[in-house]
Amino acid sequence: MDKDKRENPRELFSYGRLKEILSWFLSHDEFVTSADLAKRFNVSERTLRTDIHNLNDILKQFDSQIIQKRRKGYTLETCSFQLLYRLLSEAQDSSLDSADQRINHLIMMLLYAKDYVALNQLAETVYVSINTILNYLKAIRNILEGYSLKLINKVNRGYKIEGKETDKRTCIMDLLEGSRQEDNFQFLKEYHPIWDGIPIEEIQKKVLGFSQKQGFYFSDYSLHNLVWNIALSISRIRSGNELQFYQAPEDSHTEKLLEPLIKNLEALLNIQFSQPEKRFLYSCYILNAGNFPSKDVNMEYVHGVVVRILQNIYDCYQIDVRDDAILVNNLSHHLHSILQSKYYQINKKNPLLEIIRQNYLLFYEITETAVYETFQNEEFSLNADDIGYICLHVGAAVKRYFDVKNIRKQRTVIVTPGGYSVGGFLETQLNSVFEDRLEIVGKTSFYELESCSLENIDFIISTVPLKEEKIPVITIEIPMSKKNMEEIFKEIIAGKAMNSGWINRLFRRDCFWRLQCKSREETIHQMSMNLLKQGYVNENFEWEVLEREKKIPTAMNERMAIPHPLQISSLENVVAVGILENPVEWGKGRCAQIVLMLALSENYGKDIERLYDLLVDMANHTELQEQLLKSYSLKEFLDTIKKFLEKDSQDNNFK
Repeated sequence: MDKDKRENPRELFSYGRLKEILSWFLSHDEFVTSADLAKRFNVSERTLRTDIHNLNDILKQFDSQIIQKRRKGYTLETCSFQLLYRLLSEAQDSSLDSADQRINHLIMMLLYAKDYVALNQLAETVYVSINTILNYLKAIRNILEGYSLKLINKVNRGYKIEGKETDKRTCIMDLLEGSRQEDNFQFLKEYHPIWDGIPIEEIQKKVLGFSQKQGFYFSDYSLHNLVWNIALSISRIRSGNELQFYQAPEDSHTEKLLEPLIKNLEALLNIQFSQPEKRFLYSCYILNAGNFPSKDVNMEYVHGVVVRILQNIYDCYQIDVRDDAILVNNLSHHLHSILQSKYYQINKKNPLLEIIRQNYLLFYEITETAVYETFQNEEFSLNADDIGYICLHVGAAVKRYFDVKNIRKQRTVIVTPGGYSVGGFLETQLNSVFEDRLEIVGKTSFYELESCSLENIDFIISTVPLKEEKIPVITIEIPMSKKNMEEIFKEIIAGKAMNSGWINRLFRRDCFWRLQCKSREETIHQMSMNLLKQGYVNENFEWEVLEREKKIPTAMNERMAIPHPLQISSLENVVAVGILENPVEWGKGRCAQIVLMLALSENYGKDIERLYDLLVDMANHTELQEQLLKSYSLKEFLDTIKKFLEKDSQDNNFK
């Protein structure tokens, strides 16, 4: 073990389980058998012996050893428990404790490898067997396909990744995004092979200083994303992976405007960016700056796309937000940025995508459907990240459409690193909850807060911790938790009345079935035919539902699905319930056993909003799903739902 590794405790523990094993021995002075220890750490005895061997390689430099005695097992011998405790407290896990983490680590390793990497080297890197590494390589191939990259294998040489450098960088950024825990640079610092020696904080200072002088706006996330791309460019250049070509439009005005920043970075980093690298950085800057004056995408075209999206929302859901000036303006600007990213061939990652999908089902459903209808004949399509961004704007507008009152009293400022789209959505959510008690004076990012006037502000609502001493700060989550709302207003402001009238209007006694189906198609056929026989839908209903499933599968999680047509065309408003005896595959790798088929007509009123709120509640509560699977009648099914709503109302006296 070399001196550098001894001085860096983090690098001593090459995988997290070694640290866990040492921690266990430090807290237990008795002998333990290999079988008991293997069971405790959920590994084979063979793997355990390897772990003990690797751990002893570390411990011997600290005059310590895990010894084994016949018929007794293992125990720790050390001259300094204090030293080992300090070692543990200073060490950090290497984040290789799950299959996904090991796979991501291997991809990153291969992307930075200068030549082929042997199979045994890959296995040794993440401490798994050859058979396991072969399974990992299958998963790696599938992941790389999404980036147009190929995993190449040569006999007696090993593996390497081939493809365009821009695609490799997109893959790297996505991997880093997936491993990030907080919206800061800590995770970057921890990945030494990539970021070692790159002054990330100094880069941010240069970018922020230049941008503020020029009057360009960044959300916290966009600023960090730009800095990460700059750091990545440097990392790739230093590793011999400089861009040889980058397809981007020539724009002398943009190049002249950003050239001072490039020169400052070159001086700071002692590096010379090639022309392709400069164009890559120009593109990253343009796409992350919220108000950069770009003419690459025609605004008339963008406005036309927005009009079509809003028209499709009306055609599919009868929700009329076509004349919502706030939505038209905000969505036009954000869609312009999204289309620019397509133009520059850069994917803008949405850090809130999964939160949006899981907690704002109605809004995401509306947006996904409308976007699909709008772009199905275009040369390009929008991905899930794009739809998530658009969903924030559409969701705020739909909330306004459902007559959310906006009478305010208390004055507050929203601080969020997600920018104005996230801030705007939070504003709508807060107003909908607190109605006449709240006035949202402004929305800002973390780094802009210091320049904001906080006069006459009662308190700040922030999604990130703040050290503000002058006025109270309430830190909230996205989405807001019950505790968050209690902190914002310390008394119950509105009772969540248990009004089951809308439930009885939508759920019909003759539309509940327990089914023995073997596929999604068979389930849809049986439920559609039953609805047709009872006169709730027309003859085209089944075909429309199947077409929707081909385009956008409706599985909500691993247990629930909500099949329905793309357009509202039913004769009556009905939610049909199908409880399957066994789960069936429902697309996108998900299954379903609770199937709620939505047959909605144009006269649904506000019931649809209540319905989707209920569906979100159902999807987020595994216990409720398990209870619903036991239902053998609609009465049992609804009673279970009503009891859940009553309990939820008691636990959370507001919504």
